[in-house]
Amino acid sequence: MSWTQGVGTVLLGNLITLVPMILNAHPGTKYGVPFPVIARASFGIKVGWGKGGGDRKIQRCPFLPLIPGVG
Repeated sequence: MSWTQGVGTVLLGNLITLVPMILNAHPGTKYGVPFPVIARASFGIKVGWGKGGGDRKIQRCPFLPLIPGVG
């Protein structure tokens, strides 16, 4: 893989990850409430209690390998 393909792959991966992050952040910024509160409200009391933290963990997985390289 050449350096241009590497840069293109990183940009594509960031774009793929950026879209769900923006969709998750929009209700919180619009109404001023944290994400777990939105998740509990939209999925109910029975399912929503464990969903708020689970979505955050899934979002963090693509960024975990980037943290040591950047920092």
